[in-house]
Amino acid sequence: MPWLRTWLLALAMVSLSLTALEVAWRSGGYFASVTDDKDLWAYERSRLYSRGTDTLVSIGFSRIRTDLAIDTFRADYPAYDVVQLAVNGRHPLATLEDLAMDEDFNGIVLCSVIEMSFMPNAPGQRPWIDHYHRSQPLARLDRAAMVRIEVRLVLLNEDLNLVPVAGNLARRGRLQRPRSGVVRPDRSVVGEMPAELHANAQRGVLVGQQFMYKLTWLPTPNEWIKLVSSVEPWVERIRSRGGRVVFLRVPVAPPLYALDQSFFPKHKYWDRIAQGTSAVTIHFQDVEGMAEFEFPDYSHMNSSEARRFTPMLTDELVRRGVLRPPDAAVRP
Repeated sequence: MPWLRTWLLALAMVSLSLTALEVAWRSGGYFASVTDDKDLWAYERSRLYSRGTDTLVSIGFSRIRTDLAIDTFRADYPAYDVVQLAVNGRHPLATLEDLAMDEDFNGIVLCSVIEMSFMPNAPGQRPWIDHYHRSQPLARLDRAAMVRIEVRLVLLNEDLNLVPVAGNLARRGRLQRPRSGVVRPDRSVVGEMPAELHANAQRGVLVGQQFMYKLTWLPTPNEWIKLVSSVEPWVERIRSRGGRVVFLRVPVAPPLYALDQSFFPKHKYWDRIAQGTSAVTIHFQDVEGMAEFEFPDYSHMNSSEARRFTPMLTDELVRRGVLRPPDAAVRP
């Protein structure tokens, strides 16, 4: 059958071409990385119920995705499941509300915030929440199945799709440098930023944060406490079902923290947060050793630092009664 031979030959040529391209991308320093889309978020959101009060849900923006080393957490606390629902550049209060209104959820919410997170004009995560509630279970399972392929093939890295590749070649005459962060199936971000990129990344973070503050209404301390108090009904709903809520201020580098402090001095804002909420509140400046980390871009930890930070955080959560002490603490 000539047509069969033709098809087999074409299939072999395509397979060889894809294999050669996969090898070329890997040789160029690219890694397999999961596409972080709303479908993946919806799948992770659907996993909240398997362990009841022994489920820890991480919500926030990009910092908690890099700083919380989920593998380390799971190794030390195997009785708990961890679900990562943080979204880059989006503040988490809409997700906190969604969890509060979910009568089937009674786990722990680790809510990574900054002072601006409580402000009504802070960009939020509503589009991801709406997508979850519209999505079908079969579509979520299909996305989970696709993840198993994405973690094995560099070809499926979203940075290597035709549109971004063509765009970089047209604008710069070269391909985009491989990202230092890789998205894992659990939506955590891991990686080590090369030292030669630190200076530009640090400048970019400071400029971006300054620009954000200049465009934002800044509440007085009393106004801010009222904003914190406005989410207390959600905290109480979760607590009434046996869950817990933790508002966490993760560490950042001194230059970025100094900028934050020029707009939201800790002694005027965060130190009064207990007046507005019954949630557990943790600020990195109040935990011994938690400010002593390095940040390649002033804002996010490399994975090596995240593996040091996570045990320090879980120790504090145990001390505050949020987590049970592990039956056997086995740490590298």
